[in-house]
Amino acid sequence: MTTVKISDDQSHWMGMDDYEIILTESGHAIELKYLGEPPHGDSYHSLNVDGLQLEGFFWGCNFIFPDQQKYMVCSWMEKLYERKTIVVNLSAKSTYLMSDYWYDYKVNGDVLIFENNNFGTTTRLEIKNIQNLPFNIK
Repeated sequence: MTTVKISDDQSHWMGMDDYEIILTESGHAIELKYLGEPPHGDSYHSLNVDGLQLEGFFWGCNFIFPDQQKYMVCSWMEKLYERKTIVVNLSAKSTYLMSDYWYDYKVNGDVLIFENNNFGTTTRLEIKNIQNLPFNIK
């Protein structure tokens, strides 16, 4: 298992391995456990936040932890094989499933930016108040 300490809100690639992710600003501990990978694709994982397993599978690719590491944004799938973008409230263990899949996401100040670039056309979505997303509490 690879231990990664993250002290910022920028994008971090994690995949093809087991990870213990320690968020130094918020104190959350995340375990990303390798389960497998489809042919010609990224790895997929189970994910625990502070000892609680979240539903579905999490793709091994980019992860960001915006708003002082209170949230996590990553690629997710409910069942094999699909790709969606999910926002997780790490304290409440609640989720918000984006209506579109976003390949790239980043933080610029207090703005969460989602981008897709398909055949030279860029689609962009900016979210200023992440805490106002309608999170699903399970």
